[in-house]
Amino acid sequence: MMGRYVEPIEDVPCGNIVGLVGVDQYLVKTGTISTFEHAHNMRVMKFSVSPVVRVAVEAKNPADLPKLVEGLKRLAKSDPMVQCIIEESGEHIVAGAGELHLEICLKDLEEDHACIPLKKSDPVVSYRETVSEESDQVCLSKSPNKHNRLYMKARPFPDGLAEDIDKGDVSARQELKTRGRYLAEKYEWDVSEARKIWCMGPDGNGPNILLDVTKGGVLCEENMRAVRFDIQDVTLHADAIHRGGGQIIPTARRVLYASAITAQPRLMEPIYLVEIQCPEQVVGGIYGVLNRKRGHVFEECQVTGTPMFIVKAYLPVNESFVSVLLCALQAVMRRWLPAGEALLQMITIHLPSPVTAQRYRCELLYEGPGDDEAAMGVKNCDPKAPLMMYISKMVPTTDKGRFYAFGRVFSGIVATGQKVRIMGPNYTPGKKEDLYLKPIQRTILMMGRYVEPIEDVPCGNIVGLVGVDQYLVKTGTISTFEHAHNMRVMKFSVSPVVRVAVEAKNPADLPKLVEGLKRLAKSDPMVQCIIEESGEHIVAGAGELHLEICLKDLEEDHACIPLKKSDPVVSYRETVSEESDQVCLSKSPNKHNRLYMKARPFPDGLAEDIDKGDVSARQELKTRGRYLAEKYEWDVSEARKIWCMGPDGNGPNILLDVTKGVQYLNEIKDSVVAGFQWATKEGVLCEENMRAVRFDIQDVTLHADAIHRGGGQIIPTARRCPEQVVGGIYGVLNRKRGHVFEECQVTGTPMFIVKAYLPVNESFGFTADLRSNTGGQAFPQCIFNHWQILPGDPFDPKSRPYQVVAETRKRKGLKEGIPALDNFLDKL
Repeated sequence: MMGRYVEPIEDVPCGNIVGLVGVDQYLVKTGTISTFEHAHNMRVMKFSVSPVVRVAVEAKNPADLPKLVEGLKRLAKSDPMVQCIIEESGEHIVAGAGELHLEICLKDLEEDHACIPLKKSDPVVSYRETVSEESDQVCLSKSPNKHNRLYMKARPFPDGLAEDIDKGDVSARQELKTRGRYLAEKYEWDVSEARKIWCMGPDGNGPNILLDVTKGGVLCEENMRAVRFDIQDVTLHADAIHRGGGQIIPTARRVLYASAITAQPRLMEPIYLVEIQCPEQVVGGIYGVLNRKRGHVFEECQVTGTPMFIVKAYLPVNESFVSVLLCALQAVMRRWLPAGEALLQMITIHLPSPVTAQRYRCELLYEGPGDDEAAMGVKNCDPKAPLMMYISKMVPTTDKGRFYAFGRVFSGIVATGQKVRIMGPNYTPGKKEDLYLKPIQRTILMMGRYVEPIEDVPCGNIVGLVGVDQYLVKTGTISTFEHAHNMRVMKFSVSPVVRVAVEAKNPADLPKLVEGLKRLAKSDPMVQCIIEESGEHIVAGAGELHLEICLKDLEEDHACIPLKKSDPVVSYRETVSEESDQVCLSKSPNKHNRLYMKARPFPDGLAEDIDKGDVSARQELKTRGRYLAEKYEWDVSEARKIWCMGPDGNGPNILLDVTKGVQYLNEIKDSVVAGFQWATKEGVLCEENMRAVRFDIQDVTLHADAIHRGGGQIIPTARRCPEQVVGGIYGVLNRKRGHVFEECQVTGTPMFIVKAYLPVNESFGFTADLRSNTGGQAFPQCIFNHWQILPGDPFDPKSRPYQVVAETRKRKGLKEGIPALDNFLDKL
């Protein structure tokens, strides 16, 4: 693939970038391709933005729903940053990294992927629910049969833990010892507790530690964030039949909600880091825009040698939305700064060759042992070694619904007709899950808009593959080595926190919409297309603009049907602010088993470490325990008893076993983990994902007979924005609850750069407001930065968190008011 040209090639050796034909059907966005049977995945790319702006889309003609769904699939596959979500209600949501990104995605969806007219909702920001303090009591929940009891407390994460989980520094897949040591060292967790994390949530990998209530918090069923749930005690019936999953799972969910309610639930909103570059005379106008948009300027400086200033501020994502994208800005910037020529020259001079780069990057790229055949081939960029290729992106083809699997060959040669092992991101060496043995239909070179067939491509090149897309969703590893591990999956620095529900205008087009959502999710690594339990199709993006782009792509390219879109909503995270003030008890439905648990917040940085992958569920136990012990001062023995992370098995929430001498724990572990994933996926506040919550299982009482024991706060997303004006920025940021943290002048220019944090929920219309206050001389750029607790008590009817919780619960069709603690807590 050379620019706009695509040339077929027989094989591509390692070190080359190549396009594969026929792989797109197996990968959604990225993946690893290998010929090594035991190969692991290449690491998935991490993005510095998050799809926090969401737009709901639907086909104008209900009969075009299948086209919309297909378009969403293609959109998700073509853009690593977009998220296409089908909500439980059937609403289709496209989530992007920002308003501009969403606008582009929606245009691609409408024109390229779905090829149908779409109806789009206004963009919304995703919030998170969290907790502000430890539960004031140990919460008890009895199982439906009253034979089992769970005692639990919730507490907020220490600062940084939720971000560590987001980054992947702490994850459910980490080795227990490594994760425990990390939590103990960085966040001063007790190592023994840090090793007893059961899981993270929501979705097994979210910024909450213990069970999957974190998908919908207690305030308004937004995801929880930065909440630690501690199982304090468990009482189980002696008979396994009375402590099965049907008894324990709802019990665990109720006690998690109870512990979150007792830990002062709060809302978190997403914040942009805004960097504005502008002439000195418009700095005042930028301050005004930022003030109105609740922005907070934290830095202002002059660019050395220039009259330009840089203003940095925090801006709520909800305040950054704009209704119209000014295309003239792009033309002016292209004439002013011809980036293409400068970038090409810089790349030629500074970037190392694959042979040089892979020698020192191998340990960061490859998940497997550093001395196996695949690793040595990647390290030496050896074309004679087994094939190791990482698929990083799905590129839509002219054939609707199909994709080129685009990626780099790190070792060996990829060739047309070659039989390879296609390993998705969830592939585990030694297992057959997410593994396909298929031949590569065609190998192509992708050059800009042109695609050229080629027989083979050696390592070190970028290549496209045909016929792989049906086996990978977004990314994956392709190898010919039987024992190959995956290449590390890319990590994104953004999060899909803005969500929009989409639906086809013509109900008969629902299959087209679903297929379009699949294509959208495959085409954009950052978009999330979610189908809610209600059947609603949700598209989640990193921002208003990203969501707008995704919805346009969905409507015009992927689903090709007219869509109806809801107003965008911000994704929040639920967390806890302190440790549970009581050990929470929950009994199994048969009343023979009891779970005692407490929740506590993560130490600062742990959630971010989990996000980054520094702590993960796949880590070796000792490594993870040591990391938690060293970085977070967790007890090493506890850090090695982490049961799981959640939601989704690798989220920034941890389930920790701190029990002493309890029997039959392994029998109920799967059930408690399932309950944890459920709880962290649906927080107690408003059923948003939990984040940065550690759940400690304090005690378990099980029935002696095995048959009786069988199997919040909302955190709005944070964004970043760079711009080119300083005058009215502060005023706009203040109105938008933004916080400026850096301001500097660009050397040799009259331009200033202002960097600020801005809540995602305050970012809607931010760009237009900023331009109107600076005479069009300030240009913001919003990037997801972090989750921040929304000030105020969600139980206070006059507070902002209470309003957000009420709005979110109403939007989700939940019962009015935050559930009472008694709904989840059982008593002896």
